Amino acid sequence: MLRLPLLAAVAGLLVAGVARAEDPVEPTAPAAAPDLTAEAGDGDAADHDLEDVAPRHRFDPSRCSDGPRRVPVPRGASKLRAEALGLGTREAASTLLHQPVPAAWASAARGRPTGRILWPVDEGRWVRGFGYVRTTDPDRIHRGVDIAAPVGTPIRAAADGIVAYSDNGVRGYGNLVLIVHANGWMTLYGHASRTTVQPGYRVRRGERIGLVGQTGIARGPHLHFELWQAGRAVDPAAYFDGGPRYVQRLAERAAARGLVPPPRPLTAQDRIVEPPLPPDAPSARAARSTAPAAPPEPARAQRGRSSTPRSAPSGSTPLATIAPRSSMSRASRSVRVVGPIRASSRTSDGPPS
Repeated sequence: MLRLPLLAAVAGLLVAGVARAEDPVEPTAPAAAPDLTAEAGDGDAADHDLEDVAPRHRFDPSRCSDGPRRVPVPRGASKLRAEALGLGTREAASTLLHQPVPAAWASAARGRPTGRILWPVDEGRWVRGFGYVRTTDPDRIHRGVDIAAPVGTPIRAAADGIVAYSDNGVRGYGNLVLIVHANGWMTLYGHASRTTVQPGYRVRRGERIGLVGQTGIARGPHLHFELWQAGRAVDPAAYFDGGPRYVQRLAERAAARGLVPPPRPLTAQDRIVEPPLPPDAPSARAARSTAPAAPPEPARAQRGRSSTPRSAPSGSTPLATIAPRSSMSRASRSVRVVGPIRASSRTSDGPPS
C-alpha cells in the first residue's frame, strides 16, 4: 500500500522535468559593462589599468630652459650685506621656499610693514589665480597668480624689503627675484627676462626689480607672483593695491569682511619713474651681430698703375700727372718715370746729374 503513493510521486517528478526541458529558452541580454569613467572622476583613475582610455596629456617641464641668465653682477655695499647674511645663494632660496623667513633677514629689510602689497606690473592683465586651476596638471596647486604683459614691461617691488635672491638657479622659475619684507613676508617674481637688482639690495615699494619675460616653464610672457606668509604660499589677490578692476573688487570685499587691511590709494611713489636700462651683454652682442656690414673697400690699384697722383716730397718739382696706361702714347710708354726730380740735383744748362 505504501509503494503506490511513492511510485506516483516519482512519476510526477519525471513528467515535470521532461516538460521543463521542452520549454523554449529566451536569450538573456549581456550584462552592462561597469561605468569606470564615473569612478575615475572620483580620483580612482590610478586603480584602473585600461588600454582603451587615452592618457591625460601632461606638460613636460624638462623641455623648458631657465635661461638665458640675465642678472646683475653683485658689487658694493649690497654684495657685502648679502655675504654677511648668506643671501643670493640657492640655499637661501630653498630656505625661503620651505620654511618661515629667518628673523635676521626680516630685521635687515628695514621697511614699512603695512600689510598691503602693490600690483607689481603696470597695466598687467590677470591670467590665472591661486589654487587648483591648472589645465595640464590639475592635481598640482598653483601657488601664485600669473600677470600677462609684453616682454620688457617693468616689474615693481610689491613692498619695501631686501633682495634675498636674484638669479635663475631655481628650476622652472627662470630669472627669479625673492624679496624679504620686514613683517616676515616673502614675495616671489618669476619668469623675468632680466633682473635689475642684486642680492642684499634694499628696495622700496614701486621700485623696478626686473622686466617681464618668458624664461623657465612659461608658455607666454608673464610674471608669476607669489606671496608667502609663515613659510607657506597664500592667495595674494585680496592684498593688492591697484591692478585690474576685478582685483580691486576682491580686495574691497575682503577688507569689508575684516580679513585684510583696507586698500591704500596709489601715489606717485608707487610708480617710480626710473631711467632706461643700458643694454646687457647678450643684447649688445645681438645688436652687433644684427648691425649692417660695412661696405667693402675698393680694390687696391695695381702697383705703378694708379691714376691718383702721389704728393711730391717737399723741396721737389713734381712732374706732370701720370695718365693711365690706356691713355699713354706708345712713345711715352717706353719712358719709365722713377720719381720726382729734386731741386738740388737740377742745373740750369743741362739734364739732372
